[in-house]
Amino acid sequence: MVYEMRMYHVKYMRMDDMVERHKQWLPLFEKYGAELIGFWTTDIGIRPTLVYILAFKDLGAREKFWDDVLADKRWTEELGPDAKRDPLIEQQYISILRPVEFSPLK
Repeated sequence: MVYEMRMYHVKYMRMDDMVERHKQWLPLFEKYGAELIGFWTTDIGIRPTLVYILAFKDLGAREKFWDDVLADKRWTEELGPDAKRDPLIEQQYISILRPVEFSPLK
């Protein structure tokens, strides 16, 4: 398994909007086969941050997932353009994680 961690520094006072936007995207995650490990927001820290982790069987499955999501009509006509009209993100980080031998998640 590989895990994709996405971390977004969200504009001040916009976290509720960011969480709501991602709730709208969840059906696409399910439709195209990503396993959602978890979603988190920061309670303590310097900046408001939203983090989520998706699991894939390998990097090829991850690539196919994102190709499918970005080509989906709902994304191209509704969700993607909404994110461009009202950007909520100050910075974004994407990391691919591989579990070490003693990790409970494999």
